[in-house]
Amino acid sequence: MTRALDLIQRGSMEFSANPGGGALSLAILPAFGTRWLAPRLSKFLTRNPGVTINLATRLKRFNFAAEGFDAAIHFGADDWRDAGHMKLFEERLTACISPALLAELPVRTVHDMAGLPLLQLETRSNAWEIWFAAQGAEAPSVTGMLLDQFATMTQAAISGLGVALLPDYLADIEIEEQRLVPLLKRSVPGSGTYWLVWPRARANYPPLEAFRSWLAAEASS
Repeated sequence: MTRALDLIQRGSMEFSANPGGGALSLAILPAFGTRWLAPRLSKFLTRNPGVTINLATRLKRFNFAAEGFDAAIHFGADDWRDAGHMKLFEERLTACISPALLAELPVRTVHDMAGLPLLQLETRSNAWEIWFAAQGAEAPSVTGMLLDQFATMTQAAISGLGVALLPDYLADIEIEEQRLVPLLKRSVPGSGTYWLVWPRARANYPPLEAFRSWLAAEASS
């Protein structure tokens, strides 16, 4: 009953936001949504003034029928059950460290990484193994903090608590603004891909079609 009421309330909010229709409810991954998607959304809305986008964060996959979303941003493989998939881009990773910690513990070769706390993300359990392999080395024992979101990991690295392994769309911002410094070989292949996914029953929903077309162009550029 509670879930049904939530869906009715969401429908009412969408109608109020755009009484002419055209609401698109999108589930986003927190870091991807705030740092990659959100800065670009104004371009979509300018081109599609009749569409209202409603955003909510989800860290794990869910049941589209129960949640009422029209689409979601998904990381991993194209394996969401009963859903259509559109590939956005493969994740690429850069190891980042605060300038202060790097001054204290210089890194000249991959072997110098063994003495540094390596921050870990719950959803990327093998990320450091992949990164070290790309550097031509075997990963040491990883003993850094375990975190559940990239935003927390990024802030921990800025505070000097360890080395963060960040997707390039996050790493590039922090590096450009000189809060973090990249280590060794940058932009190595990660462990998965970002996808737009949607319930098959909504595949021809006009706001979703417009968003899918726009997002494909943005991802390719």
